[in-house]
Amino acid sequence: MTNGNSAAFGFNSPGNNLATFECSIDGGAFGACTSPKSYTNLAVGSHTFAVRATNQVGTTDGSPATHTWSVASSAAPNTFIDHEPPASTSATEANFEFSSSDASASFECRLDGGAWAACTSPKALTGLAVGDHTFDVRSIANGKTDSSPASTSWTVTTPGKDPDDPQECNPVAPKASLSKPVKVGKGVKVSVKLSHSTAVEDQVVTASLLVNGKAPKGKAKKAAAKLIKGVDLVSGGNVAASLSLSKPSAKITVGQDTKSSFTVLIKKKKGKALRSSVPFKLVACE
Repeated sequence: MTNGNSAAFGFNSPGNNLATFECSIDGGAFGACTSPKSYTNLAVGSHTFAVRATNQVGTTDGSPATHTWSVASSAAPNTFIDHEPPASTSATEANFEFSSSDASASFECRLDGGAWAACTSPKALTGLAVGDHTFDVRSIANGKTDSSPASTSWTVTTPGKDPDDPQECNPVAPKASLSKPVKVGKGVKVSVKLSHSTAVEDQVVTASLLVNGKAPKGKAKKAAAKLIKGVDLVSGGNVAASLSLSKPSAKITVGQDTKSSFTVLIKKKKGKALRSSVPFKLVACE
């Protein structure tokens, strides 16, 4: 794989100095060529070069030599923070580990909106003042800089206060949230209802599968059973709950990584899964 969009090839026909050559790129027609053969402005993706020789009596090689390679995208790299301090701590030092989608990338870091400076992973910060802090890191590769640096924020508390003391939260009162019904077949629409549209961390929320706006039963349940295998609720790339017609309800314990909405993945018995979403918001303790 290469990040360049050009390529050059050298070739020969051993023992046949009078041979002539024909070249082809990506399955195109063979055309007369000489060594070296160059190509420029190649598109991102896989490419195959082929070359065949013809001797002085007109016999052409029936099995051309080939080479396949890929031209990688020259897009800016993405940056990830792999290790960070807890959200609240009395420690006045912090350690960070970070990485990039491009293994060849270099990095720049900054603290609390200061100037960017070259850095490497792991990165240690010391002598931090009490209060809120923000650490940003961006990766640079192929002459391009990540335009959306990875960022994390935390608070250094006054020494003597135990940052690990759990904060007690008042649960949010139930207020249902409903996904848009999705038609899965004739006369059958599937949706998901959450018992809460907002909740605090560690609060339990109930998710329910609905068929035509009601709990699955009777003819509607039988009709849906012929069309779907089940429904997954996905948040942050993880399945938070799996619902089925036999077990149409499930409890979800809300975590810090719960996103602003759940993706509703309706798994059909035939064909591709259908998608919808049910609004949800994680709120801070009151």
